Order: sequence, then C-alpha cells, then structure tokens
Amino acid sequence: ECDWSSDVCSSDLELFLPWSAQKERSRIFDTCEVLEERTEGEGTFIRVRGESEDVQKLSAYFVKPSK
Repeated sequence: ECDWSSDVCSSDLELFLPWSAQKERSRIFDTCEVLEERTEGEGTFIRVRGESEDVQKLSAYFVKPSK
C-alpha cells in the first residue's frame, strides 16, 4: 500500500484533457487521486497524484505540450 505523504511511490502531475477527449476522464479517476480540476478554453486541467508508473503512463497521453 502506498503512503501518499511519501515521495517514494507517488508522483504529482498536471494533465490536460481537451474537450474532445473528455470520455477518457474515467481512466484518470480510476488510476489516480484527483487533487484539483480547472477548466479553460480548450479543455480541463487535472492535477493528480498516483503511483509513479501510473502517472507516467497517463502523462504520455494527457500532458499538454509546451509552446
């Protein structure tokens, strides 16, 4: 079992979910603890905490590229 106060097994990440991908929300909520959500013009930013491996997998799909 993971101790969320420890950095050993958890990672925090902000994901970006565009409006066209909102059906993927359940994947995020099933995988990680959602810490914060906020909506902006193009979609939703969701800050999550989860096991490092799970967070890395989600980041491959849902991290908004830097400009």
